[in-house]
Amino acid sequence: MTMRSRLSSLLTVLALALTLTACGEAQPTAERDDLLQEYFRSGDVKGDFVTGSGEDRLANLASMGPPQDFVASLFSAHACDKPILVFGFTTECQVPAAARANADELLQRFVLVKHEDGTLELLRLTLSRDPGGSPLLYDAQGGTYPDGLQDFRENNDLLDSADQVLTPEPITVTDGRFRLVVVTGQANGSTWVWWLVGGLGAVVVVGLATLLLVRARNATTGR
Repeated sequence: MTMRSRLSSLLTVLALALTLTACGEAQPTAERDDLLQEYFRSGDVKGDFVTGSGEDRLANLASMGPPQDFVASLFSAHACDKPILVFGFTTECQVPAAARANADELLQRFVLVKHEDGTLELLRLTLSRDPGGSPLLYDAQGGTYPDGLQDFRENNDLLDSADQVLTPEPITVTDGRFRLVVVTGQANGSTWVWWLVGGLGAVVVVGLATLLLVRARNATTGR
């Protein structure tokens, strides 16, 4: 194999490796059950309406029924025509003005966020449904996400790629049939970093290969 063909093969392998790295996305480090346990024990959750902390909070929740029932109730979509009731704890819907316009039905959805600094937040989202239409997802600032969870992760201005989000999927489901998943708060942050690193790596590799090709050609011609 000639020097030129060896370098060509090397560049092909490196390009493939960079492409695979760039396409990869950082996976959440927190597990679903870990986040739920942190929430159950914590008395310092931003936006929370469930009172108590530590063992007292756990005992209070346990006295009201099975924990899976509490989780199912908390993460369900709650109609905004009356106060939200979760295991005896009540709160009112907080709906952005944009969601109220032309809406036939408004529902509130909670997702649990663990921020990069370790703090927890019960984040409110709104589902607005026109007559006969599909639910449209809004955040508290009025941002809209017609394509659901992935759309929210790619375009929201509330979270970043280091945040962990425990959320129903599909996030717009209203009939209670969902699964809880852990995702990053942004879908494109870490990918952008890897593309940047991959791009810089490709520049270095191509520059090195060019230098080697020039040296090989000079050696062949006796320069």
